[in-house]
Amino acid sequence: MGIFGRKGAPSKAGAYSMAWPQESGLAGGAYDATAAEAYLIYTSERRAVENVPREDMPAMTQAHSLLYELAAGTPINETPLIQGPIDIKWINPAFGPEFMAEMMITDRRVIVWWERIRGAGSSLVILHHIDLLPRADTARLNPYVWRGGIVTDYPVTNPPAAAHFETAMLTLGVHFSSDGHANRRSRSVISTMREVEDRVRAGIDFI
Repeated sequence: MGIFGRKGAPSKAGAYSMAWPQESGLAGGAYDATAAEAYLIYTSERRAVENVPREDMPAMTQAHSLLYELAAGTPINETPLIQGPIDIKWINPAFGPEFMAEMMITDRRVIVWWERIRGAGSSLVILHHIDLLPRADTARLNPYVWRGGIVTDYPVTNPPAAAHFETAMLTLGVHFSSDGHANRRSRSVISTMREVEDRVRAGIDFI
């Protein structure tokens, strides 16, 4: 599947592309696909030494604010790696048909949230890397599965009202729009999630 592939086609009709920060070295037009894919993957090691691009500051500021709200006054002991819009289909819990949500990957958790939409009320779901069950198929065709997760209200209440559930199952896809940087962040979320899965499968510390 190509760098921008998702079920063979964009989620919306039209021509969509990714925009790259100047410091990426990929913003000049033609670029190497292998280098582009590597740039899309974020790890805690990379976040520790690399500044957040200007184009991604609003998203990362929102990520830090959300972690602060979830911590409810306690110290934040995790690092946000990437945040972006994604197309998500929840198989369990059943939140309705596929829709667009925001997804943040930290060095400990996956956090997904969305405003109220048709068929799904506004919610926030927390999934821990330690509970991820790596898929057996290397083609990555099957849904992601976690042993369980936590669902709470969105916007987050203080203190957060959380309910645990068993077995989270979902599929993810790039959410395409006319915003090239949002498209890049969406693709980056997908690539980073695959890196998390690969590291869990290999028994390596969660990125």
